[in-house]
Amino acid sequence: MKPTAVLINTSRGRVLREAELIAAVRQKRLAGAVLDVISQEPPTGREAVLHMENILVTPHVSYISAESYRDLKQRTVRNALAMLRGDSPADLVN
Repeated sequence: MKPTAVLINTSRGRVLREAELIAAVRQKRLAGAVLDVISQEPPTGREAVLHMENILVTPHVSYISAESYRDLKQRTVRNALAMLRGDSPADLVN
């Protein structure tokens, strides 16, 4: 990534190596980051990533919007209808 880039992670905290992210920001190899998740969930408050000037950590709620709630409700109904028909739901985890 370019040194002017800002990394955004809203997926899972452990997809990043936080120590390497912190080093990249400190060394100006990366401008910063916005994280909705971190590797330690729930956080203790002592995590180094929470105390970095150019890294913003949100409280794992960045997905919340009117659109995301609408989509969540629609997906829930589609999955319920699929199961009532005897089909597997689209969001089956196991």
